[in-house]
Amino acid sequence: MKIKQIIVVFFLSCYLYSVSAQKKSSLKFDSLLKIGKIGYKVTCLNKPNKTNNINIRLIGFENKEDKSNSGPKEFSIPRDANVTGADIDDFDGDGSPDLLIYVNIHNTKKIYVIGIRSKNNENVEPIIMKDILDDPKLGKGYKGDDIYYLLEGTLVRSFPVFSDSSTLSNPPIYRKIFYRLFPGEQYYEFKSTRVIESSKP
Repeated sequence: MKIKQIIVVFFLSCYLYSVSAQKKSSLKFDSLLKIGKIGYKVTCLNKPNKTNNINIRLIGFENKEDKSNSGPKEFSIPRDANVTGADIDDFDGDGSPDLLIYVNIHNTKKIYVIGIRSKNNENVEPIIMKDILDDPKLGKGYKGDDIYYLLEGTLVRSFPVFSDSSTLSNPPIYRKIFYRLFPGEQYYEFKSTRVIESSKP
């Protein structure tokens, strides 16, 4: 194969890979999460570099005192971000499932949490989770690449620690923050209960 043909094939491959990656990153998010008959339908178009509406539909919620106010309820949360995932669990132990939505801010590696708390499976309220950079200790060396998972009612957040503004520590160190849900001044809040650092995410 001639040099010119090799160059053409190379740039065509790069272009196709780029298009494929963009399509993957902009795939619509559509998920139904339930515990028993109660749950949430979460959808988002995930348009790149645009304000997206995160649409949430409440499933099985019913106002026991006002039957006329029962049935499906829907609302939207606008964000300059894409939805990357969602989880459901009873974080406050009241028997009502709560919702977590993981959101990636456009053009960054930062993923944060939008929390929705069920109030007796009748209506919902926001869960507060403060920006990690508001805490100098927890946020030291933070530059994104967050991984979230649930562990027996605890939300675990893991991310690589950078030794300065641009250099990953050597060997790589990952900070794991364990969050539990507690009553706050107005709404429930996720607060860190444990922090460990290890060589694995």
